[in-house]
Amino acid sequence: MLFLLGLLMLPGLLLAQTYTTHAGYAEFTGHTPLFSFKGSAHDLHGTINLSDSVVSFRLPVKSIDTGNNKRNRDMRKALKTKKNPNISFSGKIINTNTPKSMEKDSATVRGTFSVHGVSRQVTIRGLLKDMQDSVQVRASWPLNITDYNIKPPHVLFYSVEKRIDIHIEAVLKK
Repeated sequence: MLFLLGLLMLPGLLLAQTYTTHAGYAEFTGHTPLFSFKGSAHDLHGTINLSDSVVSFRLPVKSIDTGNNKRNRDMRKALKTKKNPNISFSGKIINTNTPKSMEKDSATVRGTFSVHGVSRQVTIRGLLKDMQDSVQVRASWPLNITDYNIKPPHVLFYSVEKRIDIHIEAVLKK
């Protein structure tokens, strides 16, 4: 879900370098009036090309685990994973704020977030950290599931709230 935003903040450094990961972390948190639940995966694939500020991430829905087999099945059914096996983001870094130290940075990425067969333009802010031969990316943002034609599921007598919180972390290497 991407996300992938702070990545491209190294405008003066490593300008023509591409960074990739196949083991990034993605997490979502859903809420009901009584409790919250999480789904997570360590299968976030991503690429950042600093020469053209292009960012691309993909998460196989089947890799998300909520800690409950029935909830996993219900989630996959609701997201129609046979037809839409991935959640994805592709976009460009549109703004960076690079401190002199280059240790920590913030960036804004604008692009297309796709889930459940629906794509929408989003703007995401995140953090990027230069780590010699790699960059670390972190981002969190809210997502309204009804914007993606996902019906809020029911747990007992309660509906899951429309807003879920998404968080990603990844170390991308040259």
